Amino acid sequence: MLFRSQELNWGPSCMEGLQTILRTPHILVLGLIQSVFEANMYIFVFMWTPVLEPGKPPLGLTFSCFMIAIMIGSSLYSTILGRTGLKSEKILILVLFLMSFSLFSTAILTHPTAPDYSLVESTSPEETVRIVLIFLMFLVLEISVGIYFPAIGRVTCLTIQLRLPTFYNIILLATSSFLSGTLRGEVIPDALRANITNWFRVPMNILTCIGLMGMHQFEHPRSNQILFFLCGLSSLIGLYLAKKFIDLK
Repeated sequence: MLFRSQELNWGPSCMEGLQTILRTPHILVLGLIQSVFEANMYIFVFMWTPVLEPGKPPLGLTFSCFMIAIMIGSSLYSTILGRTGLKSEKILILVLFLMSFSLFSTAILTHPTAPDYSLVESTSPEETVRIVLIFLMFLVLEISVGIYFPAIGRVTCLTIQLRLPTFYNIILLATSSFLSGTLRGEVIPDALRANITNWFRVPMNILTCIGLMGMHQFEHPRSNQILFFLCGLSSLIGLYLAKKFIDLK
C-alpha cells in the first residue's frame, strides 16, 4: 500500500518542468530574475563580514540591523501595494533598482586592499565614514530583499524556511501573509510549481559559485570591488528582465 500510494503521489517529471520553462517566455524570464537576485543575495551573505571587518563592528548588532531592514522592506511592500495599487511586477523593478544602487555604491566604497586588520588598533576617521556608508548601502540592499520575498512569492512559508539559508528564515514569518497570489502564484502552474522552482535554482547556484570561487581563485587587490561591480551589473540585467517580464505578461 505504501508503494502504491507513493506511485499515485508522484508528480510531473523534472523534464516536464524544464519543458514548461522553455515553452513559456514569461516563466523563463521570471526564473532568470529570481536567479540573478538571489545569487547576489547569497554572495552578500558571504561578503558582508569581511567588507565591514575594518570597522570592527559588533556582528550580532549588525545582523540584527539587517533583520530590521528586511522587516522594513516587507512593510514597505504592504504600504506600496495598499496605497499605490502597484502590481508586484512593477514593485520588482524598484527592488532591482535598489539592489543595483546598493551594489554599485558598495563597489565604489570598498577599499581595494585587504590588510591584516587584526594588527590595527584603531581606524582613521575617513575609514570609519567609509565603513558606515558601506553599512548603509547594505541596509538598502536588505530593504530590497524584504520587498523582494513577498513580491516574488513562495508556495508556503514552510517551503521557504526549508529552502533558504538561516540568515533569512526569521523574516519569513513576517512576510508569510503575502506569499499567496504574488508573481509565482500568478505565473507558474500549481502542479509544476515546486518542479519549476527547483530548476530556477540551478543558474542561481552556478552564479553564486562562480562569483565566490572566482574571487578566491584570482587573488587581486580589488577582488571585492570587482565582485560587487559584477553583482551590480547582474542586477541591472535583472532590472531589464523585470521590464521585459511586464511586456510578456
